[in-house]
Amino acid sequence: MEHKIHLVMGDWSDVGHRHTDVVVYKSSYGLDDLKRIARRAKEKHGDWFWEICRESGHETLKEHEFEQLEELGIDVREILELTQDEDISQLYIDTSHLSDIFMEFLKTVEPTLEYKQIHENNVWNVDLGYGIFCE
Repeated sequence: MEHKIHLVMGDWSDVGHRHTDVVVYKSSYGLDDLKRIARRAKEKHGDWFWEICRESGHETLKEHEFEQLEELGIDVREILELTQDEDISQLYIDTSHLSDIFMEFLKTVEPTLEYKQIHENNVWNVDLGYGIFCE
């Protein structure tokens, strides 16, 4: 896997609640290819996937969304590390989970896609610039 991809989750446009998280992957496909794969997935499966956790404060996976993902062959229980006995009626997910579900969604139209979420610890908080963001 030669490509490094940064998925921005949340308010990427910075016009709403302004909260984002970046999830980093190593991928067998580059960014432009992944965008094409995403368009193919949307064409094949419809717009419903983009409604998952769309509203502010919506951090649960609804039961019908869980079922739709499972019907596509996406093992949500494995991604969320759930046992077969755990209740799925209120599945709380974070950006790490949702981005993995997204990558699996892409694999429904491009099964050769390989990816691995990587956790980078090379961030340095230099404790500068706080005042720049104050109004």
